[in-house]
Amino acid sequence: QSTWGLQAYSGTMLPRLSRACATIRSFHTSLPVLSNTRQTLNPPKVRPFATVDKYIDGTPRQPPQVTHRFGTTDSELQGINEQVKKIFSFEFASRAEKTKLDVAQAIQSYQRFPHDTGSPEAQVAALTVRISRLAEHIRAFKHDTHCLRGLHLLVSQRKRLLVYLRRTNMAAYRNLCERLGLRDIGDDSVLRYTKRYSQYQLQPSKLKAKFAASAKKAAAAAAK
Repeated sequence: QSTWGLQAYSGTMLPRLSRACATIRSFHTSLPVLSNTRQTLNPPKVRPFATVDKYIDGTPRQPPQVTHRFGTTDSELQGINEQVKKIFSFEFASRAEKTKLDVAQAIQSYQRFPHDTGSPEAQVAALTVRISRLAEHIRAFKHDTHCLRGLHLLVSQRKRLLVYLRRTNMAAYRNLCERLGLRDIGDDSVLRYTKRYSQYQLQPSKLKAKFAASAKKAAAAAAK
């Protein structure tokens, strides 16, 4: 009875498995190769980027402005007792105030132009400061799971920004990683976060139909 069942199973399932394997093999051979062929045919232009001493337009970079607490300026503190001035210094500031100052100075050091806060370089610099502060806190308090989750969110957000910068401006990406001491995220992360790779991974049937239609169109044009 077991031999008969095995023969029946092999007689019905093996043809189905062979047809499925043939379909998968033909689908993979019809897909284009995900390589850097487009970059070799059309090499990307080297875009300008901001450096340590210059903005993206070539003008000299202004040094980070160190302000006092509560937004006070030097002119407002003139003629005040030295003991009172210490209250407005960051020596007696809280941890949140010091982090806010470090984030502002990091943005001023990596921004593309004055008053820039939304460029990838400025956002990555600000996120790096916040990540380092949270890492110090988690080393001291290992069971703080809420801060650990926030740290993971910040790291993933910084990685998305680095992927975008690496895909759009490789020179600025390398300069930023060298200045911040970050390691290269690699090509796999770039492919994982791009739209084309996500479509290839999630919707292979639509891509197969698209490539088949383009191939049929090219064959018809060649026949004419």
